[in-house]
Parts: sequence; structure tokens; C-alpha cells
Amino acid sequence: MICAAASRRSAGAGFAAFALAFAIWLGVPACQGPGDFHCRQDQQCGSTGACELDGHCSVLDPSCLSRRRFAHAAGAESDRCVASSCGDDPIVTLSSGGSHSCVLRQDGGVTCWGRNDDGQLGDGTLTPRSLGVRVSGLSDAIALAAGERHTCAVRKGNTVVCWGADDTGQLGDGGGADRLGPVAVAGVAAATAVAAGAGFSCALLGDETAICWGDDRDGEIGNGTTGATPLPPTPVLGLVGAHSLSAHWQHACAVHDDGTLACWGNNASGQIGDGTLVLRPQPVAVPGLARVSAVATGLSHTFAVTGAGLFC
Repeated sequence: MICAAASRRSAGAGFAAFALAFAIWLGVPACQGPGDFHCRQDQQCGSTGACELDGHCSVLDPSCLSRRRFAHAAGAESDRCVASSCGDDPIVTLSSGGSHSCVLRQDGGVTCWGRNDDGQLGDGTLTPRSLGVRVSGLSDAIALAAGERHTCAVRKGNTVVCWGADDTGQLGDGGGADRLGPVAVAGVAAATAVAAGAGFSCALLGDETAICWGDDRDGEIGNGTTGATPLPPTPVLGLVGAHSLSAHWQHACAVHDDGTLACWGNNASGQIGDGTLVLRPQPVAVPGLARVSAVATGLSHTFAVTGAGLFC
């Protein structure tokens, strides 16, 4: 009706255009269809709306399996129920950094949310996200680690990519500009897992050794020395037979095949577990632990799961 009126009375063309725009804004089909509004953040979708991964707004709707329905101006998805993706593409692993989190799904895609000041979400922007956004150009990840302000992933083929803050070389290039999307870590091959701390990153390799790169002021690289210059990927000295790896802030730990645990890096709070407060620039065994099956590093502490229970 609005378009017909506009074609009959040229004098009312301005009013008709305004009415059409207003109708689309209200979600009324009018004569030009539902429209295709693209969002970038939840706030653009109203008080109860959410910006979905495909860039369209959705609203709450209990009649949908996912409990969300696309808004009217969502292009081809207009008014359809948002698909419930968890069952079809389950989460493989979850990793949380300083102020952001990421999940790796079975299809090899990575989704992140939270702060994004340094590009740690990997979506090509610096926009913080309260809902997960897909990491650009990454569809074949097999392992994931979120650091303080950066993130790394192992890809099929066992190479490593990282994105986010790079002030201490945590992306593997010796330090430089932050990266808003994944960049390859040069010289890393045969990686099976990654770990990420505050200003450094590590990769566990197929031969059960490890390499680390980035900040080495507290011995985080594990090569037996400390230094103010960020390091490229460097072998961890004397580490063999490792099957899992954990890093956080300024220290890292590895579980060996024989069930023992070794740690290196900052030890100001005894997080290395060797009974001292001495900085350790290369792996040292944690005494008194046997049959270790898992390790988790924290800000200034460490947890280990053993056959006898949980030790901290």
C-alpha cells in the first residue's frame, strides 16, 4: 500500500519513503521484503536480542529448539529458528585466557568471546564480544590455548598459528605489531598441543619434546637462560618423554610418560614446586609426585592430579 501510494502521488514521495523505512524498522514486510540487517555486537539487536555468528540479530523464542529466532530483517534467515549447533558440532575443548575464552569444535572451527583489545578473539577487529565470534580463516584446528592477551591453535598438518598481542613475541615472530587474525608460527612443525602464558607460548611436539617462544625474562622459554630479548621458537632444554603441557602467566609444566612432573620459569611463589623460590630457566623435577596424570598452571600456583589425589 505504501509503494502504491508513492507511485500515484509524486508529491507524497518523501512521506512514502519515510513510511517505508519506518515499516522496515518495525519489521513489517511492506513491499521490499524483510531486509538484511547485519549486526556486529549484541547492543545493535535490542535489549533482549543477540548478534548471531552469521551477523544477524535474533530474539528469544521458547518455541524454537535453540530458544532463539532470527529477527525479521535477517535476510534469508528472517523469522527462522536459530539452529541448535551444539549437538551437530560438539565442543572438543575450552580454553580461557586473561579476559577472553575460546572453544574448539569438532569441525575444526574456533569461536572466541570476551575482551579484544589486542585482537585475541581473532575475528579481524578490536571489538569486545559478549557472544562467540568465529576466528577468521581457521577451519582445521585440532588443539587450542588462550593466553593472557593472545591465542594459539594447532592446525591439521601439525603447524601452529597464533593471534592477538605480540609485544613480547608470543606470536613467534620475535615481537611486533598485534595480529587481528591467525598468523603462522615459523619453524614449528609436528606440533600436537599448545600452551600459552602471559607473554610466551609453547608447543608440544610429536617426538614428546617441546619448544617455546616469546618472553624469557623469567626463564619461560626453558632453554637454560633468561633474557630481555623475545625469542623465536626454541627447544626446551632437556625435556623428553613429555605427553602433556600447561602454561600460565610466567611458568610452564610438563607431565612425563613415567608419571613425573617438571616445571620451569618464574618461582617467586613456589609455583615450580621444588621447595624453593629460585627462578628456574629450565625444567626441574617436582619432588614427591608420582603417577601424575594431569597438570594445570595458574597465576602463581600449580595443580597436579596423581594416583593419590590432587596436589597443589
